[in-house]
Amino acid sequence: MASREVVYAAQNYCDRTTAADPITNPDAYYAAQDDEIAILMNTDPDDSSALLEKLYKALADPFLPQRYRAEYSIRRADFEGGQTATLIRAAKVALEGVRNSNRLKGYPEDHDETFLTQMAMLIEIVEACAAGDKSKEDGLEKKFDRIVTHTKKRR
Repeated sequence: MASREVVYAAQNYCDRTTAADPITNPDAYYAAQDDEIAILMNTDPDDSSALLEKLYKALADPFLPQRYRAEYSIRRADFEGGQTATLIRAAKVALEGVRNSNRLKGYPEDHDETFLTQMAMLIEIVEACAAGDKSKEDGLEKKFDRIVTHTKKRR
C-alpha cells in the first residue's frame, strides 16, 4: 500500500502534467518533474535505475532551477555512490546558488530556511556515509528526521 505522500505526489503529478510545459509554464514543468522523482524515491529502494535515469535527465537540463539542482545532486550522490565527492561539491555549489539567488531577490535571511537546512543536513549525511562514519551518519539521520517531522507539524 502506498504512503499518503506517494499518493498525493501521484495526484499532484496527474493534475500538473497537462499544464507542464517548460516554455510556457516552467514552474509547473519542474514541479511535475519533482513529483515524478518523489514517486520514484518512494517506490522500490532496490531498483534505483529508473530514479537515477530521471535524475541524470533532470541534472542535464541547463535551465533546472538551483533548488532542484541542489536536491537532485545530493540525491544522485546518495543513490549512485560512484562520483560522490563530485556530486557533493555540485550540491554545495547549487545550494550556495539558492542562497545567493535569495539574497539578490531581496528575500529575508530565513527565506527557504527549512529547505536550506534539510539540504545541508542531507549533504552532511551523504558525506558521512561516503567517509564510512556510521555513528555520525546515524546521528545526522536522527536529527534530519526530527527537522522533517517538525516541519510537517508546522504545516
